[in-house]
Amino acid sequence: PWLGAGLGCLTGLFDYSLFSLLDVRMMAGDREVTPLIALFYGVSFAIGGWLVGRVAAQRVYIRRQLTAVAEARARAAQSEKLATVGRLAAGVAHEVRNPLAVIKSSAALLAESVPPDDAGLATAATFIQEEVDRLDAFISALLDYSRPRPAELQPARAGRVLERFTTLARGDAEIRGVALSLADESDGAE
Repeated sequence: PWLGAGLGCLTGLFDYSLFSLLDVRMMAGDREVTPLIALFYGVSFAIGGWLVGRVAAQRVYIRRQLTAVAEARARAAQSEKLATVGRLAAGVAHEVRNPLAVIKSSAALLAESVPPDDAGLATAATFIQEEVDRLDAFISALLDYSRPRPAELQPARAGRVLERFTTLARGDAEIRGVALSLADESDGAE
């Protein structure tokens, strides 16, 4: 905003200089009002410039806020999708695991009671048990996928984090009249 005000003042000063250079005189009756008109222009341009600067700064601020809202909505939608998958996975696990347990137990009983000379039936019983185990592992993987994972902590350089924060917060701070700067006070160590 202040840059716009300064440019407005400079425009008024330029106009006054141009009036003087061209020897333009503005009169009100028998009084010269050129300086008063130039002052009026300067103040008007300064106020207009300040307002334009303020609108531009607010536009940047609003754009950042809209971006933040859109990102928050996207995260909320993703969380809702994962929650839905989690509920679905829990329902599937409950509804499917019980019959799978019955099938596996029945296949185990069948495998124990197969006559020694019926290798085909023994193979089928073993195959059923293996497939039930495979389906159970799939259900476990589905449940694991739908559970929220804890955040992974990673080492970070404080200077880079602070630079990123300063860059992101600078526009909002300037709108509020606060100047942000980051001074490097390290002794060369990182």
